[in-house]
Amino acid sequence: MEIESAFGQLKRSVLIVLGSFFVMLGIAGIFLPLIPGMPFFLVAAWCYARSSRKFYTWLLQNNLFGHYVRDYQQQRGMRPLAKVKAISVLWVGILCATFFAESVLLQMTMIATAVAVTYIILSVRTVR
Repeated sequence: MEIESAFGQLKRSVLIVLGSFFVMLGIAGIFLPLIPGMPFFLVAAWCYARSSRKFYTWLLQNNLFGHYVRDYQQQRGMRPLAKVKAISVLWVGILCATFFAESVLLQMTMIATAVAVTYIILSVRTVR
């Protein structure tokens, strides 16, 4: 019994740490154009749902990104404004970065990545 209890506590602790790590990556994704934040918030929600009701509730009720997670969980899609914001921030960041990149190969890679991420965002179902 004690081993199972210790293993359960270890699993819970690891999931909370992982969830917190993914929240940090998601927050970075809000500000960095090449890192999409939404997938990280969804993974964090998965970790928290299996380890801590308190952290899961905090994530879903967060004013900055909670509504994105709730919308996706409930309706499996993104709002139009969220898509516009994500694509706009992506392209502004990519264009600024390519302006300062000296390598043509790096510039082409960044543009190709932006095109791919734009395609992914547009392919997610739009919800009202």
